[in-house]
Amino acid sequence: MPEAVTSVIAYRELDPDDADAVHALYARVQAVTPYGFLAEQTQEGIAAMLAARGRAACVGAWHGERLVGYLLNCVEPVATGADSPLVRHLSALGQPVIYNHGIAIEPDMRTSGIASALIRERRRLAGARGLHHALMLIAADNLASLQLTLRAGSWLVGFERDQYCQNFQVYAGTLTSSARLADEVALEPA
Repeated sequence: MPEAVTSVIAYRELDPDDADAVHALYARVQAVTPYGFLAEQTQEGIAAMLAARGRAACVGAWHGERLVGYLLNCVEPVATGADSPLVRHLSALGQPVIYNHGIAIEPDMRTSGIASALIRERRRLAGARGLHHALMLIAADNLASLQLTLRAGSWLVGFERDQYCQNFQVYAGTLTSSARLADEVALEPA
């Protein structure tokens, strides 16, 4: 069934009025997702992120009136991942980094290309706002998500442990599209 509905999926930037739909989808996906695979969200946190339009790139996938997928990215006020050589490099250049705060796809719509389309739409929207660098954490056990992001052009740049589990640190942005990452960033610890 997912292949039949992908042609009628509409992608657009999420706005504060979509917070209820995003939180409802989050709750549905969280109920069937392994612990630590999905970033924790509150309805208030989602609403705040969606209100930060100039500093965010939050996109949704809609099947008619039903939200079937979302991707939340926002610039953090304080650079997280500061132990990462990549984040230190971008901070030294004054480049903002958007952080992934979750991607969720309606369980019955997975493997239909929605996540890949959300990533493409996020890149377009973020680029239009001058946000050319994105960083995400993917649980080490979540190999399907890692494969998806690597196929979409992201690079595995490190590992980071959060409160739940060990994670892959994945980068997407202009460093990987214009030059070899190793040529641009000193990868030894500071």
